[in-house]
Amino acid sequence: MTRRTPILAIILAPVALYLLVQLWHRALVPLYLSAWYSDTVLQWRLASDQPASRMGAIKDIASPRAEGTELLDEVVTRLQTDESLEVRKVAATTIGRLGRRQPLTDEAMGALSTVVLTAQDDGLLLAAIGAVGESAPKNRYPDPVVGRIAGIVSEKRSAWLHTNAARVLGQVGAAQPLPDNVFAVMNARFADPVHPGERENLANAFTEIAKGRGLPVTTLEMLADAFEPEPNPRIRIAIIYALAHCGAEYPPATTLITAARSDPDGDIVRTAEHGLRIIDHKRDF
Repeated sequence: MTRRTPILAIILAPVALYLLVQLWHRALVPLYLSAWYSDTVLQWRLASDQPASRMGAIKDIASPRAEGTELLDEVVTRLQTDESLEVRKVAATTIGRLGRRQPLTDEAMGALSTVVLTAQDDGLLLAAIGAVGESAPKNRYPDPVVGRIAGIVSEKRSAWLHTNAARVLGQVGAAQPLPDNVFAVMNARFADPVHPGERENLANAFTEIAKGRGLPVTTLEMLADAFEPEPNPRIRIAIIYALAHCGAEYPPATTLITAARSDPDGDIVRTAEHGLRIIDHKRDF
């Protein structure tokens, strides 16, 4: 004899499934995440003898789900002493992410600064300077650290390290005054025609600095002189924006950007028109 499924069971099955899904999403997952990102569990994971587990814990400390930044000291210790180079890289990156949200402790800034000043491995140096750049809006770094980052641009290093060093100089320069010797290094490298890729990186850095704090007259004059003969349209666009953000304090910028509206390159024309609006906005406000 064939058994038939009760109609009530057929009706209640979808309801039960729906309730299980809601229980999973609204209770079990949040409970799991709360435990996984708690200080107690993170400390347990940091103590693991497996580098992958330590790296995962260090990354999670910077997560918005983490309870707080009480474990920052633990991350600093890992940056300074962990036997795994990969763990130290992740520790540097995490310090930068935490520093983006709030001021760092003196110990954390000191640890990052030491790595920038002494690291020989390009990967670790990249992680440290990246952390400096990311945390720069809320943390002011010593001039020797910034000078060291500027020096990377002229060293025989990986091309990607040069690119990131220039980007970090833009981030730091937008947040705090750069020393004169740093601008001197940047200007000299930009004026060097042998390194066109680095010229573009530095042009973008100058634009970033101009947005935040402005540029010295020597740099503005160099950029203005370089605009007309520059063959790379991306560099020319960066020059226009750098000059535009300083246009209220550097009158020749308006003349150059106005003339650029007649350029045969449509992208340059559109950038020039935008640049003039930037100048007008900064003059008004």
